[in-house]
Amino acid sequence: LFNLAVRTSRKKYNYNIGADFEPQKSVSRSLLEKATPAEEPLRKSVFNISPTVNFRYKLSKRTRLQIVYRGKSRQPNIRDLQPVTDRTNPLNIRVGNPSLKPSYTNTFTLNFNSYNAKHQRNMVASVLAENTINSITNQVTYDSESGVRTTTPLNLNGNWRAMGSFSLNTPFKNRSWRFRTYSYLQYRNQNGYSTINKEAPVKSTVKHLTARQQLTYRTKQMEISARAELLYNNSHNNVKETRTETYDYRFGTEVQYYFPWGIELFSDLTCFQRSGYGYSGNARENLMW
Repeated sequence: LFNLAVRTSRKKYNYNIGADFEPQKSVSRSLLEKATPAEEPLRKSVFNISPTVNFRYKLSKRTRLQIVYRGKSRQPNIRDLQPVTDRTNPLNIRVGNPSLKPSYTNTFTLNFNSYNAKHQRNMVASVLAENTINSITNQVTYDSESGVRTTTPLNLNGNWRAMGSFSLNTPFKNRSWRFRTYSYLQYRNQNGYSTINKEAPVKSTVKHLTARQQLTYRTKQMEISARAELLYNNSHNNVKETRTETYDYRFGTEVQYYFPWGIELFSDLTCFQRSGYGYSGNARENLMW
């Protein structure tokens, strides 16, 4: 493994551009199948290149913007490459794929950070976009007559995700009151091939959303917080044409009191509510103290 990088630093900005270079070679032979002595072992030789670009810009003394790009290659593992039929579980058969290619992931990140010392206000925002070329995923084939499921790893494109987050920490006019908020949003497009009786493969997608809010009251002796959180999941399976939506709500409060001699008392109360899971009663709503 070796790397090459160029760095530049100026008063308002700095950046570095580089890459890691990693040659790899693997040789493997299966002992599970009835291999003949003359059978050639599975040989793989690759040359991984992982570039990096990191740019930082100083908008003011305490406000900064950062842009990062990273590329990363990932090699298939030996189990996925071996052309072996694993029948350990007769109802869940796994077959390797020696034609697998390395996957390559591109990741772009944008970070913004600002701190106002006079008002004691801190703000952080982040955006990320990521896609994978030749992503290694599983193709699952269901046999409706025998109930057997056969899994084979393969390469496919179209797997990507995008996410953003925002946090703000600032006091009110009365400095004893402090407002804290954190929001997070992610969309993920994760593909997986599934087929029934060797028909044309179809894909599935997953969406995930999280949002959180928190308000804190703080003095020298105590701190009281109220919080609310929402977790939302949406999954779509094209094989059975089913869509599942679930909601998780969390509401709670925290109390922390500071006694002399470094002694602290802490207690919290959280209420959970759930919907979309197909059950009712105490499983849907519960209180934890």
